[in-house]
Amino acid sequence: MKNLRKVIHILVLSISMILVLLVLSGTKAKAVTYNDDEVYGMAPDSLNIDITSPLSPDPLFVNGKYTKGFSPTVQDGKRLVLPTSGSDTAITSAWSNADNNYININQRQNISFWIYMGRSNSSSQGAAFVLQNADDPISIANNNGTIVGGETIGVWGDDTHSRSNESALAKTAIPDSWALEFDTLKNGPDGSTTTGDAGDYFDAYQKNWGGGRSLESQHVAWGYPGDASTYEAIGTSGSLLNTKKYYLQNHQDPENLITRMNSEKRLAWHHVTIVYNPPESDSNIATLTYKVNDKDIYGIDFNHWGNIPFEQSEIGHTVPLDLSKFNLNSNKLRFGFVTASAPSQMAVIDDGANTNILFETLPGLIQADTNAYIVNSTGQNKIIETDPHQTTNTEPNLILNSEDKGLATATRAHPGDSLKFKYLLNYISGRSNIDNATAKISLPDNINFETDPSKQLGEIKYEDGNSQIINGQTPTIEKDADGNPYKQITVQLDHSVSEDDKYATISIDGKATDLPINSQSIIVPPSHAQITSDQFKADLETKSFIISTINDTLTLTKTSTDPQTVYNTDKASLTGHWAFDKLTTATNDDIEIHYSVDGGAETVIKDTAHPKGDFQLDLTGLTAQKHEITVYAVNHNYPVAYDDDNKVSETDTIMSKPVTYTVKVEKKALQIDSKSGKELTATGNMDVGVDGTQSYNDGSSFKNDDLTLHTVVNGTDTTTKLSGSDVITSGKFSANIQAKYLKVGDTNPVEIYMKDADGLESNHLNYNVTVPDTKLTITPDNTDIKALLTENAIIGGKINYADDTTNFKPSDITLNINIDGTDQDPVKLTGDTSDVSTKFQHAMSGESLQTGEHTVTVTATDIYGRTSDPVTYKVDVIDKSLVLDSSPTYHFKTINSSDETQIVPRADDWKLKVESINSTWALTAQCTELHERTTGNDLAGGLIYTNSDGAIQSMQDSQVKLASDHTVSMSKKITDIAGEWTQSNGILLKVMPMPVRGTYDGTISWNLTESV
Repeated sequence: MKNLRKVIHILVLSISMILVLLVLSGTKAKAVTYNDDEVYGMAPDSLNIDITSPLSPDPLFVNGKYTKGFSPTVQDGKRLVLPTSGSDTAITSAWSNADNNYININQRQNISFWIYMGRSNSSSQGAAFVLQNADDPISIANNNGTIVGGETIGVWGDDTHSRSNESALAKTAIPDSWALEFDTLKNGPDGSTTTGDAGDYFDAYQKNWGGGRSLESQHVAWGYPGDASTYEAIGTSGSLLNTKKYYLQNHQDPENLITRMNSEKRLAWHHVTIVYNPPESDSNIATLTYKVNDKDIYGIDFNHWGNIPFEQSEIGHTVPLDLSKFNLNSNKLRFGFVTASAPSQMAVIDDGANTNILFETLPGLIQADTNAYIVNSTGQNKIIETDPHQTTNTEPNLILNSEDKGLATATRAHPGDSLKFKYLLNYISGRSNIDNATAKISLPDNINFETDPSKQLGEIKYEDGNSQIINGQTPTIEKDADGNPYKQITVQLDHSVSEDDKYATISIDGKATDLPINSQSIIVPPSHAQITSDQFKADLETKSFIISTINDTLTLTKTSTDPQTVYNTDKASLTGHWAFDKLTTATNDDIEIHYSVDGGAETVIKDTAHPKGDFQLDLTGLTAQKHEITVYAVNHNYPVAYDDDNKVSETDTIMSKPVTYTVKVEKKALQIDSKSGKELTATGNMDVGVDGTQSYNDGSSFKNDDLTLHTVVNGTDTTTKLSGSDVITSGKFSANIQAKYLKVGDTNPVEIYMKDADGLESNHLNYNVTVPDTKLTITPDNTDIKALLTENAIIGGKINYADDTTNFKPSDITLNINIDGTDQDPVKLTGDTSDVSTKFQHAMSGESLQTGEHTVTVTATDIYGRTSDPVTYKVDVIDKSLVLDSSPTYHFKTINSSDETQIVPRADDWKLKVESINSTWALTAQCTELHERTTGNDLAGGLIYTNSDGAIQSMQDSQVKLASDHTVSMSKKITDIAGEWTQSNGILLKVMPMPVRGTYDGTISWNLTESV
């Protein structure tokens, strides 16, 4: 028997009102819950840290003061846990080790971490990030030596005891400190009232903040805990004999933000970034910038979200950090975390919640060497500072790129020379990598640099082989210490420099400017670069040099035949002669001959075997093609200055203009060609064809019978013997790229080549064949199918491609059918007429399926292997069936209140039908009392059933027979019960005189029984 419960809603109004029956929604809000382990399981990656223990004699963190045994711990080597869970008065703290993990007030420092403060509404007062100047024992909020929690969060001053003024209160806080609080429990009333109580008013109306504002229970703010200006006496509380002042905490930059009890576990971790910048040399005010929720656990900026959850809203401020507040006696500031739970009378649940912290970056020390020099790509030399006092390492040549070590050293360049300004960084040791480094580089005068952002200005190369392109940029104009302007660019390194990847080279490309009219030389000043990261800073400087002209010319002349053709050999000999217009003392030993083949790597030789001025290049390994060999001569020892003894005191580099030799190496070759495009697209389900021609490069004759065509598709080589016994000098071929070797959605590489009877292989033609990943789709006719045991269950539908334009034949399609988890034999459709869609039907006998519900899953596959998404049919094979078709809700027409008994007709059409197969049945129903939705009062009246003869039966808590059928039919039979009712019979509402206005609900229980 099926018991179907339906809900009826009735509204009864006063005399002048209207009775309306409304539908009550059964939807209820679902509480989102998660536990700590789930949050830990999706925690972002973080640093490995350690804390004071016998196993870590040199820890990054040390235990601070705590109560009730709630000592901080490190879980999984990474997660710092500050426990208060299980207590309503616990306090926990952990602090950085001032020996190796601290804020250096003279350097830019970065700390970033993730904080998770628990999922439940508990008695946690929150947590605070604290900077302090303290030695052991680590300071914490106290009252005469006793650790204080509550609204202080273990950080701020305590006014639960009598404090005469703000200064007295401040003395109970952590001294010499700055704190960023993540407060999760408001202390103080809402609104601007000044009525409060000692120990519970810090978070009240902030009357001194920008015209005043209220704080939510959860908020973020900062202040100096040990400074009297952080507090303000606001009133008194207590008895006449024990009056206490209570104080307001002047929150700095307060922001309302939910940091605990988050609605989803992915929102429970909150990212915090804190950046410290030291003060200017004549100031005691540093800057500290903090951001909360600047990214989510996946590293994505929350601003990319369509709707940012309030509990993950990004907040942040830049704080003018007054270092005088810390009473410093060194360059170190210790940082740490403190958390505390609330007294039980203030808590919703009397237990605290653990605070968990994962670190992303920590301050650390790094030792690295640097160097700066200039490579003249045109002159094939380098300009390097050799004075060790000008670099951070004592031997500059030890920190050169390997390709630069062999270059000659120079002190000058020439107009138009291509120059690379190089700035090198060499990691030596440290506790951290050099991450996210920025280089600010001054661009010297008399050098032209690229400013077009679409073109390359330079490059960064890393030891591991990675590289980074630097695009052109317009430099900013800065001023040096003397007020002189200079041009500067900024480059961000996208790669870390570390123990495992020690080197980074920044190269900036420039060209030496032309000389002014009537000038023989100009000076290029040094280029200063400053490389900084959160953990590292270095200053580098290139050497000043001269751009000058040379009043001489080095000329190179070709003496061998050019161009020359070499047949059936891989060797060629090139000869030439060099000469200066003026210099007569140069020898072959002074001259470097540079050459490259087809723009490849340069080779450098000195030819001392031939007479002065002559050279010869013997080239081997040349392939059968046309080659261009570029040759030029270089003299790195050209004298430009002499000392008093007429000895050369300074040299320069002079080079000839390049000359080009042409060498053509020819061999007999079988060559094929095609006018087909290199990018091909398969159409429908057809093979792809490529037509072409074949011949020998020397015009030799051949017969097609002697040629074999190779078509390689995705690595599969298919060979085809050409046909034709005629002697020809040029032929035609057609290569067939078979669909069965092509992959859908991929770029299918195809190679086509030939071989002759002697094994001579032709050139290769390369193509990319794309088979569009056009979605194959099944649109079912009906997915819910019922069939009698004696009939066939027919599944069917339409098959097409998603673009509705791809033609195919039904015979291209195979149906893959699975019945109740068992794969059936594939069914190949038939039909050779192409169209953009095809219909199909597949019959399954009810007798083979047997009675019951069956799940039939169908996919379609084409000859390329493209498979549709599965379509699931629900097939119900029955030998009998009995189904009640009813509405989820019903209502009656509206009525006015009256002093007479009223029979209220039904509103709208009531759906009540019985569908039967091979079954007899009876339908009864009853209804509960009707109750007013708001007050719960009973309606004076209830549901009645009136049959066609006018007989009336009450349905209130009494079963009433509505219809029955004792005939049996093997085919489907539908009985429309409500359809046979009139306005005066069927289910009606009887209302007694003077009903009370309201909305009334009740429940009808239908009982459909397989019986009469």
